[in-house]
Amino acid sequence: MRPAPTVRTGAEARFLRDQYAQMAAGALVLIALALLTATWLARRWTQPLAAIQHATQRLAQGELTMRLPDEPSLAGRSDEIGDVMRNVNRMAEGLQQLEGARRRWLADISHELRTPLTVLRGDIEALHEGVRPLGPEAVAVLHEEVLRLNRLVEDLHLLAISDLQALPCHMQPDDALALLARLVRRYERRAQEAGLNLQLQGPEGLAELPVQWDARRIEQMLSNLLENSLRYTEAPGHLTLRLSMAAGLVTVDVEDSAPGVPAAMLPLLFEPLYRGDTARAQQPGGSGLGLAICAVIAKAHGGQVSASASALGGLCIRVTLPQWAGADPAARSRT
Repeated sequence: MRPAPTVRTGAEARFLRDQYAQMAAGALVLIALALLTATWLARRWTQPLAAIQHATQRLAQGELTMRLPDEPSLAGRSDEIGDVMRNVNRMAEGLQQLEGARRRWLADISHELRTPLTVLRGDIEALHEGVRPLGPEAVAVLHEEVLRLNRLVEDLHLLAISDLQALPCHMQPDDALALLARLVRRYERRAQEAGLNLQLQGPEGLAELPVQWDARRIEQMLSNLLENSLRYTEAPGHLTLRLSMAAGLVTVDVEDSAPGVPAAMLPLLFEPLYRGDTARAQQPGGSGLGLAICAVIAKAHGGQVSASASALGGLCIRVTLPQWAGADPAARSRT
């Protein structure tokens, strides 16, 4: 038998229609809320992404002063988008600092090159106009300025090479004590004329200290340090070259007496063309590249340089190098 059809009363029909209407209205409200939420979330993610895209475009166009967020609504985010924004700001700050350093570098190089060129031009014009006779003294002055300009260009070339690639070094066995003794003999007379007492201190009981390094580069580095001390140390004063070795590391200390360098400036001494506002910086003759070259040479040997206050009252530059620079472990074990 077929079931009898359900007969709804008018009240039941109205109830069902009301329920359907309420359900439809609720569904519409939910859909609207979902759309609003999706729109809010989309804007919350796309707005900072658009700002980041705009910021990177401004950076690419050279606007290095740009910082995120430019709008208050983007500030204070602690999610991944906030991390990206902070990284963009750090990148912009780094690029701005690099650009500032590049401009200072160009200005300093221009100044350093201009000085000997100005002297040369003045002397040549004086000779050309007959104001100054062309004699041995005038030729010696011109020759000295040409040599100074040549040294400056070579130093700049060395620093440029070190920025592009590792500084080429030819590692050979050598005697560290003998090399330092040669340097002391070379500079002893100049130290006496400058009113400085130059001393060499080496490990007790050792007649030689075998090492492997590029002797020409090491001699250049230590000569730069001695020239630095001779130029800036006041007379009467002291200059000490100290050699030691421990745990496979060779250490050379170059210490001088007053004047010293403020502690805040010590980490900056190895920056190219850096000149602090100190008594040392007032002395003429330096190019501001010597200590930077020392750092490059030490790094090429797998070592490092550092600056500290000297017990003598001046500056102490410490050079730390591996005893067997560039040697393979098997070669070291056989030595």
